[in-house]
Amino acid sequence: MTDRALARAVEAWFRRAARDLPWRRAPRDPWASLVAELMLQQTQVSRVIEKHRAFLERFPAPAALAEANLDEALAAWEGLGYYRRARNLKAAAEQIVERHAGRTPADAASLIELKGVGRYTAGAVASIVFGRREPIVDGNVARVLVRLAGQPMRSGEASTMRWAWGRAEALVNACEDPAALNEGLMELGATVCTPRRPRCGECPVASSCAARAAGAEEAFPLPKRAAPARDAHHAIVLATDARGRALVERRPERGLWAGMWQPAGLGGGEDLAPVSSRFKTRRRVGEAPNNALGG
Repeated sequence: MTDRALARAVEAWFRRAARDLPWRRAPRDPWASLVAELMLQQTQVSRVIEKHRAFLERFPAPAALAEANLDEALAAWEGLGYYRRARNLKAAAEQIVERHAGRTPADAASLIELKGVGRYTAGAVASIVFGRREPIVDGNVARVLVRLAGQPMRSGEASTMRWAWGRAEALVNACEDPAALNEGLMELGATVCTPRRPRCGECPVASSCAARAAGAEEAFPLPKRAAPARDAHHAIVLATDARGRALVERRPERGLWAGMWQPAGLGGGEDLAPVSSRFKTRRRVGEAPNNALGG
C-alpha cells in the first residue's frame, strides 16, 4: 500500500470510528486544544474529560490564565497530577499574551517556543486545529508505524523515534487531511493497535501490516530496556502547633515534586544543612492551597 493509500485509509477510518471527546467537537478552539494536549501528557483520557471543561470555564482564554496567580492554576489542575504541566501551561499563556496578542499561534515553529510545548504538541495543535502539514509522533503512533513496517526497533529509543518521525512526515505529506490522519494514527494506537491483544480485525490498514503478516503483532516494537533503579532518601520533620496544624514549606521550582507543599524535609542529593536554616517559605496547613500536600 502506498503512503497515499495508507493515509487515506486511516483518515476514512477515523471519520467513522473516532471517539466523541470534548476537545474534538467543532469548531476547534486553539486554546482548548492546547490545554487538552498538555493535560493528555501522562494522564488517561477519562481523567482529562473530567477536568478539561471545568479548567476552561475558569480560564477560557490564555489571558485569563496569564492573569491568575499560580496557586489558582494549580488548584484548577488538581487531580491530574504532574503539576509541572500546569506551571508550564500558565507560563505558555503568559507568552501567548506577551508575544501573540493573546491568540494561540497557528504554526508549529511558534507553538514549540511556548513553555512545555514540544514537537508532538506543536504538531498536534498546528495540524489538528489549523490543518498544517505537521507530523506527530507519540508512543501510540510510533507503535502503529513500527508494526506496519515490521521494524525490529525498541520502544522509546531515540533511533526508533527518529525513524517514526520520518515515517509520520512522509504520511502527512501524502495525506488529504492532516487533522484526520494525525488524530487517526493516535486513535488507532490508543484503541485498536494496542500494546497487548491488538484488534487487528478492526484495523483499516491490517492488510498492509508486516507485523500481522508475520503473526507477531505483540513482538513489535521490542520492549524498552529496563532503567537502572536508584535509591532516594528523604528526611521529613513534622512540626505542629497546639491546634494540631502542621508547618509546611514549598519545594523548589525544579526537581522532584517541584513547587509542591510538604512538611519540612531534605531529599536525596540536597545539602544536609539544618532544616531550620532552609525554612524560608512557610505556611500552616490550614492556610495552604488545595494542592498543599498533593503530588
